[in-house]
Amino acid sequence: MKQRKVIEKKLDTNNLSKIRNALGIIIAAFAFMIYAQSISFNYALDDTAVIKENKIVHQGISGIPELLKKSYWYGFTHVDDPIYRPLSMVLFAVEWQLFPDSPKVYHFMNVFLFALSGWLLFTLLCKLFGKQNTLVPFICSLLFITHPIHTEVVNNIKSSDEILCFLFAIVASLSFIKYLSNNSIGSLLMAIFSLFLCLLSKETGIVFLVLIPMMLYVFIKTEMKNIIKVSLMVVATVAVYVLMRFQILVATQTEGHLSVMDNSLMAAKDSGEYLATAFYVLLRYVGVLIIPHPLSYDYSFNQLPIQTFGSPLALMGVLIYVAMGAFAVYKIKDRNIFAFAILFYLISLFPVSNMYLKLASSMAERFMYIPSLGFCLVMTLLIIKITKTDTNKNKFAGVGDFFSQNGKVMMVVFVIAGLYSIKTISRNGDWRDNLTLFGHDVANADNSAKAHYNIGSQLIKIEYPAEKNAAAKTAMVDKAIVELQKAVAIQPNYPECFAYLATCFMNRNDYENSLKYEETYRNLHVMPDTTIHRNLGFLYQKMKQYDKALAEYDTVIRETPNFVSAYIAKGEIYGDKNMMDESTKMFEKAVEVNPNYITAIIDLGVNYGSSGRFAKAIEYFKRAEGLEPNRAEVLNLLATTYRLMGDSANAKIYNSRLGNR
Repeated sequence: MKQRKVIEKKLDTNNLSKIRNALGIIIAAFAFMIYAQSISFNYALDDTAVIKENKIVHQGISGIPELLKKSYWYGFTHVDDPIYRPLSMVLFAVEWQLFPDSPKVYHFMNVFLFALSGWLLFTLLCKLFGKQNTLVPFICSLLFITHPIHTEVVNNIKSSDEILCFLFAIVASLSFIKYLSNNSIGSLLMAIFSLFLCLLSKETGIVFLVLIPMMLYVFIKTEMKNIIKVSLMVVATVAVYVLMRFQILVATQTEGHLSVMDNSLMAAKDSGEYLATAFYVLLRYVGVLIIPHPLSYDYSFNQLPIQTFGSPLALMGVLIYVAMGAFAVYKIKDRNIFAFAILFYLISLFPVSNMYLKLASSMAERFMYIPSLGFCLVMTLLIIKITKTDTNKNKFAGVGDFFSQNGKVMMVVFVIAGLYSIKTISRNGDWRDNLTLFGHDVANADNSAKAHYNIGSQLIKIEYPAEKNAAAKTAMVDKAIVELQKAVAIQPNYPECFAYLATCFMNRNDYENSLKYEETYRNLHVMPDTTIHRNLGFLYQKMKQYDKALAEYDTVIRETPNFVSAYIAKGEIYGDKNMMDESTKMFEKAVEVNPNYITAIIDLGVNYGSSGRFAKAIEYFKRAEGLEPNRAEVLNLLATTYRLMGDSANAKIYNSRLGNR
């Protein structure tokens, strides 16, 4: 009888293992399915900086050593910054080596890693909740993978750092649990290595310094000395990472200057307003977790208005978070699962809350990637409690039996997960490319200066030059002007907006308004920029403000002596002022700088012809002909000049060539 019970128990264990494997595959497959559409998407947002225009990533595998020694944005900006996340950059370099400039491959990898994370999360939760409880791990994992707040992380290739950070944290947790059960050195080394990779993925992985020991304390039945031993190993791993990070970023300031355009909280007048606004943002996170609509890639100035502690929403944020914290701290000693879920949320949220470190963003949906697990666990426990479902069932004939025995709770879960999935799939489409994302989300972030700037600049910088249809180009300019003017209405000191407004009106040939915006841009732009002087020179020239134009071109020439267009422009201005000697000198200088610049050669020939020096004019027109033998302008000038010289034979030859073109 005893042997029979042992055999039955072993059979039950094997059957449960098969069911859990099948459920894990379902989780992973469903995660992949709801995001599969993004594989066909293009780059968006910071994908350009970390992949498409990142010089170190473009070196492929040979660039990995440099990526490990440089700060996060260095390959794009060539300037050190206080961020160190090399692992996702290494992944991009390997992908670039194998599939250069292929956003489909990078999107596929993001979706694959997310699906893998879903399966590993389910596996971890099964370990934590034990053999008697498969229901909580399945529901929690399903809610996590379907929650629409993750659409930014999965659809934005750059956010591989978030996915990798959480994925390796899960592997580390599983390995530490295995180490406690078998005391295997291999499991311990895997745990330490995975935790280190988690930290190399993103700095926020440091929260697992607290979360892993807390997880072991709440769920794993082991002596406290074993938890302390693991905790010390976690501390040692984090210490090595911090030391390595410090050595690499030693010359970099730990906190750069932030403006209100980086973080709305910088607009707070004092610490009271700052904290009140921070709690308001924390309340917004709760709101978007409960009802993930509408979603937005941007929450910058002034989408989140500054609050005071007289604001009901700020006070509500304080009350909710203080209540959550007090309950969780009080109950965690009893190994309460609700307390664990809440503390998981609060601890993983803290580094991105702007409470301790001031970030380059006041709010972002990607910041909720790891904290949302705490929310999903609370939601799971509440659903089970409300439906009065028994979570201790562990005998199922198969996957179908698992669902049928839990039919009541599954109906509720499938409705929620179904609604989440519909929203997720719908939201995915907004991330197809920058134009789609910016165009859609500007309505959801109507008070954000950056959201209006992004769509305006995208239209005039990227879409306008590529468009062939004249009517469509006109519509783009009109739309860009509207959006950019909305941006400066929200933030009057937004230099880049004025630069693009100047470009818009230049494309309209409205030089008066273009000049007005370019001058404003110059006054707001603190860094030296030759382009500003070039544009101002061009606009002053068009407005016949010649002295100002000459002064701007002189500045351009001082900064870039070989910029041939500045000499040509000065030559044209001197010509308009009837200062022909000065004009000729400028054209000569232009030809000296670039002997094959045909415009300068033609202009110089015209000047010589205008002053009656026909032989010299012919010399330069012939030179131009050598560069472009069939250019109508050149043939006409040669025919005309020969006619003025009385050389009718050559004039006839060039007129004939002109007619035969």
